[in-house]
This record gives sequence, structure tokens and C-alpha cells, in this order.
Amino acid sequence: IDVFGNHVISSSKDNTLKLWRLKPNNNYECLITFQGHTGSVNSCAFSPKNGEFVASVSEDHNVKIWDTMKFINKPKPKNELVVSQAIRTAFAHEKDINCVRISPNQKLIATSSQDRSIKLWDAKKLQMTLQLKGHKRGVWDVAFSPVEKLIASAAGDNTVKIWSTDDGSCLNTFEGHISTVLSVKWLALGLELISGSADGIIKVWNVKKATCVNTFDKHEGKVWAIDVSNPLKTGKQLMLSGDNNSLLCLWEDVTKVEEKEKQEEKKKFIINNQSYNNYLREKKYVEAAKLAFGMNLVRGFTKALELLLLEKDFSTEVIYSEFEELTNQPKFNTEYNEIRDIVLFCLGEDIQKLLLFIRDLNTSSKYSFISQIILRQIIKSQKLGDFEELKKKYQANSEDTIGFEKLLEVLLSYSERHWNRIRKYIKKSYYLDFFLKNIKILQG
Repeated sequence: IDVFGNHVISSSKDNTLKLWRLKPNNNYECLITFQGHTGSVNSCAFSPKNGEFVASVSEDHNVKIWDTMKFINKPKPKNELVVSQAIRTAFAHEKDINCVRISPNQKLIATSSQDRSIKLWDAKKLQMTLQLKGHKRGVWDVAFSPVEKLIASAAGDNTVKIWSTDDGSCLNTFEGHISTVLSVKWLALGLELISGSADGIIKVWNVKKATCVNTFDKHEGKVWAIDVSNPLKTGKQLMLSGDNNSLLCLWEDVTKVEEKEKQEEKKKFIINNQSYNNYLREKKYVEAAKLAFGMNLVRGFTKALELLLLEKDFSTEVIYSEFEELTNQPKFNTEYNEIRDIVLFCLGEDIQKLLLFIRDLNTSSKYSFISQIILRQIIKSQKLGDFEELKKKYQANSEDTIGFEKLLEVLLSYSERHWNRIRKYIKKSYYLDFFLKNIKILQG
């Protein structure tokens, strides 16, 4: 497509090029046919500044320049014109030429070939200025940087390379594709590259860091074509990719949007974290626990509950023992109003998260008492028939690989382990009682 957006140049296996013009009804009419190549025309390109000429390359190993200025924006001739004489012609490569590109300033023309080389040509004289060698297989595509004196290449050796157009040196090689790289384009005003390969994979590369920053696998066929929009004109970066299965994919670069969202999330986290610390200082442990749960902070949630239990001095529940019943045992507080408030809030917010919190706490003997208190409140607050509903809610919102029943089995297993551990400690405590009791008998 030319710079004005209303002309298209096409190349064909019938050894010709055709110039098309967009009509008011959004159809195209053919203005000119360019004849002169003796082999299939593999690639063609409009001059990017004004569309005054077209470059083409063919299986006849030649590169040609055609004049289009005198036909653009002129009335359509009565009969379709045929142009058989190119402005300039040069023998370019020893093997088939795959691609031709024109630099943004229209001073250079680049051609790439199956002979594994890239050649740079003076656009006015069509004389070779540089030959770029370094690929181990045929070079399928090249792309000039929109802002710097650089050119990127994609080749059959599964690599993308960046070259200097000043001296022809290879500045960087990007490795990561596992198949032939067929297409390449510059993104983000020259800060990134996008490449497509024969296995349908598209990769985005950070030019400065020489690393792959994203990979897409929407295509199943060979990605022969990639094009990008100018973000300065459209206000956003759009990308279009096409494969040999007739699939076109339109992509939008949402990096800035994601960065903005991350900044907002970071700001929100800082504010919430300050609120959490304020709640702790003011001894508002219920509010602190709810906020920590919403922020997905297991440690913050645990700390708030631990401080709440210490402040309220909840009694530790006496576990049944087969030994003689203890006298003057402390009364166990079964109400836990604050804990119940927290549990009901968490059940309403995200049952999956709450159960996973309990699972993580229950694996530690240090915090198992907190998990057991929460479990007790869940059981007390739910009717028997409600657990089937809880299961449905868990499965509907769950991204965890552990199912509801499996999670309950894990909780039960660790709970039994803690139960046996506490019973063991209680039994041992009776040894001391027995010892002291016998000392008193002996002294008496």
C-alpha cells in the first residue's frame, strides 16, 4: 500500500506487477501492469515517502525499479496500461530473491536471497553499497528500522539478526525460534521487533536487552506476513499477521495499559498496606484481617488473627483424655464473635482463598491452632446442607488444581496429625502430675 493509502502494488507468479487504485465503493481497479521480469515476482515495495517508485525482485535474480509517480492520482486511462520498461535493472543475487524493502528516507533498497546474503543498494543509481553476510541459510525477510540506521533480517537458520546500514556489521542475533523465521517487523518506534516463523509462532523481542519478551501461538500455519501500524498516526500499536492457512490475526500492543494497571495496583497496595498497619496500631484486628485477606496476604491475615487471639486471651480448648478428668479446668470460650465475623466475611468474599489459607496454616504446627479455630467457625456457621453449596462455589471460582474433596482430605489429614501431637503432649503432662503427687505422699 502506498503512503496515501489509496494505491496497492501486487506481485505474482505470472512474472508481472499490477498497480491498483481504491474506488469510492471500496473496490479496486487495475491501472497498470508492469512486465519485464522473466521469473515469478516474489516481492515488491512502494517508496515510503511519496510512492513515486516501486522496487521488485524476482526468481530471475534481478531487482528492478519502476516509475509510478506519473500514474498515481491521475485519471484512469480508458484501457489498462502495460509498462514493459523499468527505470533501472540490476542482477542482484545468485539464487532466488525472497524480499525487497526500501528505507524510510528512500535512499537505500535492501534485497535478501536464498544465497544467505542481504544486499543494500543505492536507490537512485541501483548500485550495491553493502553486502551483509552471517546467516547460515536463506534470508526470507528484512525490515529497515523506522528511526535508526539499522536493518533486521529473518532467515532459515531460525534466527533474527540486526545489522548496521553504515558498515554492514552484525550488531545482534536473536535466538529462540525452533523453525525457519519467515517474517520480521519493527515495533514501538524501533524499540522492539516482532517475528513470525514456519511453525506458527510469533515472538516479540526487546532490541536493547536482546531478549524475547512475549510469544504467541494463535497460528497453526506458516506466518508468512506481518505488518504493523504507526502508533503516532493511529494512537495505538496494532499488528497484523497472516499464515498460509488463510488466517489473519489482528493484535494490539497493551504494554502501556498493563504498565498503567500495574502502577495502579502498586499504588492501591501501598495505600492498603498503610491502612493495614494503622489497623494493627489501633488494635482493630478484625478490620486488619479482612483487609489482609482481600490483599491476599497470608502472613498479614495470620498476624491479625494471632494478635486478636492474644488480646482476647481465648482459652485453649481442652482435648478429651482417657485419664482422670481435670478439676478446675478453664472454661472454653466457644463464641469467638470476632473470629466468626471474619470467617463469614471471607466465606462471602472467596471460599477458595479461605480454604487455601487454612491449608497453608494447617501445615505448620506454629499456626495450626489458628487454622483449627477458623475451621471450627466454618463448621459451626454452616448447616449440613450448605456444604454442597460451598462445594459448588469453590468449583465455580477455583483455579487450583486440587479439588474440593481432595482439599478437605488434606485438611483432615493435618488436623488428625495435630490432634495426635497434642494428645501426646497431654499424656506426657500427666507424668509430672503423677510425680508431684507421689512426692507429696512420701513427704506425708
